Amino acid sequence: MLGQDFAQQMEDMFARDREASETIDLERWERKSLLLRIKEWGARLLQRLL
Repeated sequence: MLGQDFAQQMEDMFARDREASETIDLERWERKSLLLRIKEWGARLLQRLL
């Protein structure tokens, strides 16, 4: 077990991530440009390598 401090840090990080995020509905997802989709695909690919 890692402890309460670690658990609190994870909770805080999740809360910050959620506050910085934005909801994307299906209509908005379908309107995304091809260039943006390619950039996101590339970023996911690079993330796996890091």
